Amino acid sequence: MAGYEALCRALETMAPLDQHAPDDVLHAYAEQAEPEHLWQAAGRDPSLYDRLLDCLERRPAAEAAVNRARWAAWADRLTQRPGAESPVTLRARERAAYWTGKAGAYGRSRELYRDLLEDQRRVLAPTDQAVLESRHYIAYWHGMLGRYATALALHEELLRDRIAVFGEDHAQVLFSRFNIYKFLGECGRRQEALDGFRALLPDVRRIRGEDHPNTLLARLNIARYTWELGDPAGSLAQHGELLEDQRKALGDTHPAVLITRFNMAMLKAELGDSTVALAELDILLEERLARYGNPLHPEVIRTGFRRAQVIARQGDVERAAALLREVRDDRAQVLGEDHPDTLAAQAKLDELSGTDL
Repeated sequence: MAGYEALCRALETMAPLDQHAPDDVLHAYAEQAEPEHLWQAAGRDPSLYDRLLDCLERRPAAEAAVNRARWAAWADRLTQRPGAESPVTLRARERAAYWTGKAGAYGRSRELYRDLLEDQRRVLAPTDQAVLESRHYIAYWHGMLGRYATALALHEELLRDRIAVFGEDHAQVLFSRFNIYKFLGECGRRQEALDGFRALLPDVRRIRGEDHPNTLLARLNIARYTWELGDPAGSLAQHGELLEDQRKALGDTHPAVLITRFNMAMLKAELGDSTVALAELDILLEERLARYGNPLHPEVIRTGFRRAQVIARQGDVERAAALLREVRDDRAQVLGEDHPDTLAAQAKLDELSGTDL
């Protein structure tokens, strides 16, 4: 066991966690080998289980599907040692559920969180942050599966409990408020959503900082609802300013950056520049495929849906209809026949049906 601990110390020296560079050969080796060495060493020193999880968390792969598989495998392994009800194992299961959702399997992620919450409640207090976090993701995936009213009600209940535990200014309270405004918008209450995000923004700036992802995400939603409430030109300007700040803080391939670029492409199409919009969507489609590693990820499908709409706007109705059929079928497979996004694809197909194909 001492040999494994020595290997871990050597890897940490040569490939520090806080400097993880996945493209570097040594860091790539550490990404795979360090958790295994820690697992072996933890047989003698159980405190190393926490370090094992920290290693997995801080040396992520670029693809969500790869992270999902890694965390799921380690959750199964940790069930054997240190045991199914260990906080270490429960945390690994939470990360597996999280990455399952990030990989696009929204329904499966919700089920994993439901199973996890049941087990957490047996060994943790109802106010434990891990319990509240699982409740958050159950609510969130309800919303992403199109059950907006259910998601809104669950987030409102969770907000009350988080305020009782943490107080008004805790980051998790801010995040609950964020999701309440998000699903108000999805329920069609767009002005309430915009007003909510505008009220939230100064609080997030004060507590999390100007460049924090949550601050940038609040700005993104203000820009989005400015658009949806009838000001595309103003929204495009807001998106443009935001994109510069996002790229400085998050890099070019962060999912929020891709959403901003996606929105800007659609705004350009709405404002009459469909050629530029389509070119930008073509690039985004490839980047999202690379980011998620899954052609059936909802964000990949969403990009295809909007491409089809722009192509229809350019007059190529036959090609647009063919693409929309693919989108509708993919959404039905991934999200379900009655999901609002599936129905939106069908509605767009119906709209084109009166056109000479």
